Amino acid sequence: MATMKVLDENLTPAPKPNVNFSALSAQPTPEEFFVLSRIDGAMTVAQLCTVSGLGRDKTISAVEKLLLVGLIELPGNEPVAAPSTGGERGKAKAEPGSKIVEPNYGFLPIGLDAYPYDPSLLAQQVELEDDVKREILCLYGQLPTLNYYQLLGVASSATRKELRAGYFALTKRFHPDLFFRRLLGDYETMIEKVFQRTVKAYETLSHPKKRAGYDESLAHGRKSHSTPVPSTAGQVDDINSPERKRDMAFSVLVRRGETRAAEGDISGAAEEFRNALRIKRDLELALRVSRLLTSKALPDEALVFARAALKIDDDSIDALIILGEIYELKNSFDEALQHFERALSLNPGRADIAQRVERLRA
Repeated sequence: MATMKVLDENLTPAPKPNVNFSALSAQPTPEEFFVLSRIDGAMTVAQLCTVSGLGRDKTISAVEKLLLVGLIELPGNEPVAAPSTGGERGKAKAEPGSKIVEPNYGFLPIGLDAYPYDPSLLAQQVELEDDVKREILCLYGQLPTLNYYQLLGVASSATRKELRAGYFALTKRFHPDLFFRRLLGDYETMIEKVFQRTVKAYETLSHPKKRAGYDESLAHGRKSHSTPVPSTAGQVDDINSPERKRDMAFSVLVRRGETRAAEGDISGAAEEFRNALRIKRDLELALRVSRLLTSKALPDEALVFARAALKIDDDSIDALIILGEIYELKNSFDEALQHFERALSLNPGRADIAQRVERLRA
């Protein structure tokens, strides 16, 4: 991992020539473009802080961002260490008094050890270590539900220094430039998305007004970046509780299954849904998957999920009806009649079930 240290203000940044602005991993803000316009290869960072009119903190943040996205060079600055592809993970040598900063994953709803990894993605032949794959998959899979604090690995009361440390720990690990010319497969898009969200998180939380607005949105329970809020008893829900982690893992697997189904990979989708049901016995999911597989003319696979639904609720009329339909498709008419009769006994007023029973008895 890279060494996290304070930017040396005696260094002299210089603009990079022939940069393709449309290909940048993240677009600079107007303030950052303004700082870029003042960088001439002659002024030091300290001098930039004096002439920019933005103040020291904003100017340094702008220089750091311009450096990360590849718009400037900073001769003498310690380079970022890229993750290695084999053996021990690449580590930069720490200078005396410096501190190695690792990304803090302790705020993730599902930690690295508990996350339900997709075996097919872990098996992809790409130029990444297995532990790096797991970090990418774990972060990317939870992006839709993470708030910015969780992503940066800091508390909601984090200071600017703590925010910057969290930001640098992630960007020095997942900056797309670190993986240039590597065979990445599906991981390429994931890395870009994680990096872009990290930049957005830091840009928001390091700006006092933006942070205040963001915190207000969290307090009002915005779904995309929800965070635990005090209950009426004055206690805060534990986002790391086993129940919360189970629900998060279940949601991740369901979304993964839905994605595979939309792509036409029904077998892969069924496996994801099966893993989800192992984590959480969910009647609606079992019924939905059974209907999906029935519609795809896969009665044997559909039967597994329909039986699972009936085990979850042995009085589920919907499960009994689906089982009856599947057995009809399999020409097992006695079994079909048995399930329809039981469904009718639970709801004698269902005319559609009565018609099925009458037809099978004839």
